[in-house]
Amino acid sequence: MAANPQNSPLSGLARALVQAGRLTEAEAESLLAHSAASRTSLIEQIVNANKATFLAWMLHKEGE
Repeated sequence: MAANPQNSPLSGLARALVQAGRLTEAEAESLLAHSAASRTSLIEQIVNANKATFLAWMLHKEGE
């Protein structure tokens, strides 16, 4: 499901991941809520939820 940035409450990384098809909007919202509740970063929540590995995340960032 592609996110519509004009109607989506998501911003930044969460919205980009939904638009890229890496997360559903519901997954992104859940991860953001967990991130806020536990006072951790969204990236940490993504890795903890096994949505991506830290290594895969870093390799992707190096390729940009």
